[in-house]
This record gives sequence, C-alpha cells and structure tokens, in this order.
Amino acid sequence: MTTSVLEFTAKYKLNDYKLFENENWIVSLRPEQKTPFSMIISIKSNIYQLRNLNSFQISELHETYKFIEDISYDKLKADKINFLCLMMIDSIVHFHVFPRFKNIFHYKNNQLADKYFPKPVDLTDGFSLDTDIIDNILKEF
Repeated sequence: MTTSVLEFTAKYKLNDYKLFENENWIVSLRPEQKTPFSMIISIKSNIYQLRNLNSFQISELHETYKFIEDISYDKLKADKINFLCLMMIDSIVHFHVFPRFKNIFHYKNNQLADKYFPKPVDLTDGFSLDTDIIDNILKEF
C-alpha cells in the first residue's frame, strides 16, 4: 500500500517506464503487464480523491487520455481500451489502462497475446508479459 506520490513512483517504477508527462500527470508502463502495453496514469501530487482535482488538472488528464488513445488505437491497433480507477491499495489518484487486443499483436519477432480478451483483465492471477520487450517495442513507435 502506498500513501504518497514518492512511494507510488517507486512502487510502479514510473520514471523507469515513463511514456508521457505533462505538468500534473505521468503515463508509464505497468511493471506487471496484464495485457500488451498496460499503462498507468498517475497524478504527480498527493491527491487522493477525484473531486479534489482542479480544472487545469482535469484538462491535462484529457491530454493524457488523448496520448494513450492515439498510441493504442493508431499505432498499436488496439481493439478497445479499458480504463480502471480502483484506488483500493494505492490511495493516490491513478488509473490502470489496458489496451485490449482481439488478435495476437505481432511486431518483428515478438508475439504478444491478450489472454483475457474479451473478458475483464484479472489483476490477481500473477500473470505478466515481459515489460522490457514491450518497452523496447514502444520506443520504436
């Protein structure tokens, strides 16, 4: 369980797997890849409830969603995207993002499957794809 941005940043290796950042939000790969290219959107301040976001933070959140949808739909050809705001264990405002793929994702010698499609992602089963392979693929995009 994390109770601060610093703890959350360390737990999810936000700086190691950062894909996008603006003044208030970071988009990073999840260290545990449930579906190919699973991500996290996280606030960069100690805010614990959505109602405490100000209008500028909400505006920038829209910018982060646009980044995710542009790369997921346009570059990776995801079929759907699931955004989850659970905040059950980690209190900082954040969203788990799961691009969903009906078919196996092929890139060079890599084949990545969304083993849950079309059902909900199981966050508790311990399954994870290789994050470093996914990070390397994204760097090429």
